[in-house]
Amino acid sequence: MLPALTAFEHIVQRGLRRLNGWKIALVISGWLSALTSLYLGLCTFNFSSSISGYLGAWNDNDGSLASKFANAMESDESLYIQSALLEVFATISVLVALIGWTHANAKLAAQIAPKDLTFSTGWAVGAWFVPFLNFFRPREIIKESLKVITTRLPKALLNTWWVFFVITGIFSTVLARLEDRANAAFDLLGENSSWASIEETFLDFKIILYLDTIYYWVIALIAWVLLLTLISKSKPSGHYEESASEADDSKGNLLEGI
Repeated sequence: MLPALTAFEHIVQRGLRRLNGWKIALVISGWLSALTSLYLGLCTFNFSSSISGYLGAWNDNDGSLASKFANAMESDESLYIQSALLEVFATISVLVALIGWTHANAKLAAQIAPKDLTFSTGWAVGAWFVPFLNFFRPREIIKESLKVITTRLPKALLNTWWVFFVITGIFSTVLARLEDRANAAFDLLGENSSWASIEETFLDFKIILYLDTIYYWVIALIAWVLLLTLISKSKPSGHYEESASEADDSKGNLLEGI
């Protein structure tokens, strides 16, 4: 009779399967976020261009052209709102997958070499939700976990991605507040508003849209590309993958022998 699987082989087998599952989810959600960033950048760029055309037409007293750009603004605004809702879904998806991937890494590392870790697996999830602590603790947990699991830790890549990841969080929060203020200013506009106040409000909103474009096409996109690169570079040690493969073969042989 063939020997049964060892406890370590069972641990590695289950851990790697869990890790690969979250890795696939993270890759899919990461690509969705990257594509969403590209599309949102295009929407914000077109929206800001329509505002520029509208203001230019009014300054040139070209009513028909202004009306044309006004219709374009309405269309661009509608696309912007719809794509923003898609961004919310993509962001939630990638965060859930990222937290799951972090926990899977931490759990496998804790089972392999618990003495090499300075955290519990619970913190692999909880650290993401504690204010201020979530600026640095998740990175430390990912770093320690990968150091145990992988043969070569991509430290520079991890640090670079984390810097951009934190910047995206801060930048998106600031932009959201600026957009709320701009929308409030739009709501205050009326038939008795002067052209100077209308122009100022539109220019302020156009600047925010330009910042949105930079955010989506540069900062957010780089963050997602770095994350996807980090996932591809953070492969488990060949020893653990070999153990898991042998565990699968042993299990199959064992079942055949029964």
